[in-house]
Amino acid sequence: METHIILARRHLAALDAAAAAEQLLPLDAAHCRYAFRYDLGEGLRAAIEGYSREQARRLERLAVWKAALRPLQPEVSFPEIPMPCPWRAVVKAKDRARRDRIVARLRSAGFDVGVNYPPLWTAAPGLLGGQRHADGDAWGDVVMTLWLTTEYDDRRIREAAVVIQQALAQVQG
Repeated sequence: METHIILARRHLAALDAAAAAEQLLPLDAAHCRYAFRYDLGEGLRAAIEGYSREQARRLERLAVWKAALRPLQPEVSFPEIPMPCPWRAVVKAKDRARRDRIVARLRSAGFDVGVNYPPLWTAAPGLLGGQRHADGDAWGDVVMTLWLTTEYDDRRIREAAVVIQQALAQVQG
């Protein structure tokens, strides 16, 4: 069920209808009360025990991204608040035009990049619409996420940084 809900949210976001996913929240919450089956216990324990190693690996990948993109500051930057448990590398472009150009160039060159980090009120306007703030809208316009998976070794990250640099050269001025 969870997989279907996640895919539905992604499809709705791709259709620029992320707010429609708010109707899935009660269904999602209803399934949170269920426990894991006992036969999954060993796998869960192994995953929990591997958590520290995985987080250390992700933090190392994040450090490589930061080093590779440091020469491109202030056109791209990382949030000042440290990410103790990064899922992806969160990167900010100087403005939306730069972000959109970077994303287009990365994707056309075969690199994964996400922009699915919109303000929460766009995904749940009924629940959070009253909390809308201009800072959140500005964040959604410039943020992108880069992968911390094993496929992104040092070489691949450096290659992506070159693509980002080329994209920035096209929007300078």
